[in-house]
Amino acid sequence: MIAQWSHTFGSATLLEVKGGGVYINKDYVPQIGDRITPGHIDVLTGAASVNRASANNRDLENRQNLNATLSHTATDFIKGTHEFKFGVQMTPWNTSTIRGGYASGKLFYDLGTAPYYVLTQEPYAQGGTIKMYGTFAQDDWTLNDRATINLGIRYDRTNGSVPSLEQLDSTLEPTGKRFPGIPDVFRFNDVSPRLGFAVKLDQSAKTVLKGHWGRYFSKVIAPQFQGISPGSTAFNYFFFNDQTGKYDIPYYSIDPKANYAVDPHLSNQWVDQYFVGIERQLRPNFGVNISFLMKKEGNFIRVRDVSGTYAAQSYLDTFNNRTQTLTVFNRTSPSSQSLYEVTNRDDFNQDYKSFTFEANKRLSTRWQLQASYTWQRSLIYARGTVNSQGFGFLSRGAYGSDPNDLINAYARSGVDTTHAVRLSGSWEAPWGIHLGATYFGDSGRPYARIVRVPLSQGARAVIAEPRGTYTLPALNNVKMRLDKDFPLGRPGQRLRLSLDVQNLFNVDTPNSIQNNSSLEDYYTGAGHVGILNVVPPRQAQVGIRFEF
Repeated sequence: MIAQWSHTFGSATLLEVKGGGVYINKDYVPQIGDRITPGHIDVLTGAASVNRASANNRDLENRQNLNATLSHTATDFIKGTHEFKFGVQMTPWNTSTIRGGYASGKLFYDLGTAPYYVLTQEPYAQGGTIKMYGTFAQDDWTLNDRATINLGIRYDRTNGSVPSLEQLDSTLEPTGKRFPGIPDVFRFNDVSPRLGFAVKLDQSAKTVLKGHWGRYFSKVIAPQFQGISPGSTAFNYFFFNDQTGKYDIPYYSIDPKANYAVDPHLSNQWVDQYFVGIERQLRPNFGVNISFLMKKEGNFIRVRDVSGTYAAQSYLDTFNNRTQTLTVFNRTSPSSQSLYEVTNRDDFNQDYKSFTFEANKRLSTRWQLQASYTWQRSLIYARGTVNSQGFGFLSRGAYGSDPNDLINAYARSGVDTTHAVRLSGSWEAPWGIHLGATYFGDSGRPYARIVRVPLSQGARAVIAEPRGTYTLPALNNVKMRLDKDFPLGRPGQRLRLSLDVQNLFNVDTPNSIQNNSSLEDYYTGAGHVGILNVVPPRQAQVGIRFEF
């Protein structure tokens, strides 16, 4: 729901007020309707049976916002023309909760057809509330007919808390139990300055130089810290006992709240963004752009074990008849000593640079074409996961919580494509037929080789060779659209028939592979071994649209 109101004060001032909200209530339950019978998972195949293998839960999201802006044009202030804009933005109610539990509080793990162990968990209730109040001021200052400066500053105050939540059982009915809330999990006060400019390099304005610098702060979402909720209940595992026929042999337990905290002095992470570009009109319907973009991030919010003790030790990694020694970190302190704290870390780094060349031929003589080439380099600390950055939420086991996460971890991002080409065009063919096509060409994304290292804190996936040592195959993909309109006789009425084809040449480029060389199905690029997923196959869609 959205509401808007505006009012003008004379010819130079405009006040706009906007408000709106979203409320989502969604239940995740078995399709068969049985919320009582526990599900089963076969650890040999990963297949689920009997019932839903995930917890039954209710997901609630409640987001409202209110924005007000005052715009004023001034021609008698200092010099030139000023387009002032002042505003306030508020999200006083922004809550996300998830409540529920496994059917009858259990999930069974089988070894083929034989019982193996069981997970038991009391119904959980997790949630977070984000309140944000911001204000900003900006000035689009036209100095003369060739130069414009953009000045801006913004202040945001963000508060995160955990609401008090009523517990729901696996049937999503209230149990009568309520978990307390946690006020002021964090509080951020962020100031964001920004500066931009545009200069016409010739009197005809066919060549324009643009630039921008700004500091931007991260947007926090409730699921990032809802693991600290008092309603995050413990996971308890028990082996099956052949003698008693029951699951009564303790295996292990995990309390998501235990040994977990948020730094009371936590501050928001930020990114500084720099941009410079030049635009040139070469012909009335044809122009080119060249631009450079750089991003530098800092004050990273990550998890760290601030109390555990780790000792360096050697691990021999043998791959392709070659052996190397990795230095890994074995926890020497008891697990009860560890304290996983969400905190700011200065031992991370993340940089992004890109050069882009664009050419744009606007629609004329029945055809148009947009083309671009981008070179980019993204360097980042991240997991060894393929085609992702692999951060996850800020839970106890989040990225960075174990020092082994940082081994060989600073390298090209898993989504870094060094060379990217885009072509998109359309042609108004005879007989009223419209033909359009888009080409995507990306050089192969990098991936790392990881190994499974057994340690006292459990097996850890360690990057043996950093991302960029290996790359996935390049992606070349073409999409096509064909459509034609048929007038129906009456003014404004027509029928449009269309055909859309995705992946026209049916390429099968891998986009997810097994990169753990400790496993037998490690991806080598030969055949289909280790390929977990490929780009979606050729798909055709026929459309009929009636306009009146």
